[in-house]
Amino acid sequence: FWADFRAVGQAVLAAARAAQDHAGLGWTHAIIGWDSIFTGNHDEDRAHLRQAPDHPRQAGDLQGQACAHLFATRPAGVDGDLDPAVWHSEQALALLRPAGHWAMERWAVVGLGECLAHQGDYDLARGHARQALELGPEPGDPLSLARAWSVLGLVHSRVGEHSRAISCYRQALALTRQRNGPQARLWLADLLTNFGDACRTAGDLPAAVQCWQTSRQVLRDLRSPHNQGGRLGVSPA
Repeated sequence: FWADFRAVGQAVLAAARAAQDHAGLGWTHAIIGWDSIFTGNHDEDRAHLRQAPDHPRQAGDLQGQACAHLFATRPAGVDGDLDPAVWHSEQALALLRPAGHWAMERWAVVGLGECLAHQGDYDLARGHARQALELGPEPGDPLSLARAWSVLGLVHSRVGEHSRAISCYRQALALTRQRNGPQARLWLADLLTNFGDACRTAGDLPAAVQCWQTSRQVLRDLRSPHNQGGRLGVSPA
């Protein structure tokens, strides 16, 4: 319900402005910016995401500030310009580690690992993905764990370790399918696209085509106005 999501977001934003609630403004700008990425309003998503970190900073909300940085990694991944995504991930980590927010820290660590993998720094990317799998006193959110396995799959695929890559992607798919909300379905579509790329690299074109077709069908079922045929890019939340 993309239009309903946007209408509610604008109503919350107006209420937060009227109340001069900086914490509320920060979270709402971040969430509206996140929605805009999926609906294709890229200029709007940047406008909201640029404003998002300053409000929680004024409110003294470290978790909100870190989350705003995590959201801001997404448009960079869609554009393919990963340096800003690396910077935002590092800023989020600097805020989260002293506060002990290990669940959000996992997202920042794995996001940084994903950026590094796409930049070709495979050793560092592998290290961040493994750190994300080990982070925190509990197993954690299956989507963040799935993303860590996906980063490992990407690294193994890029260095020619195809059987390991496929094994990692299967781990990621199993974890992703534990959730069925819209965000999980969007992540599933992106994961299937990447898995298909790995299958093609491994020489299994029929498996690759099946992954890509399933990804397209997931996006069609979600009725996203923007992502009817392409990958979602790098990176939370």
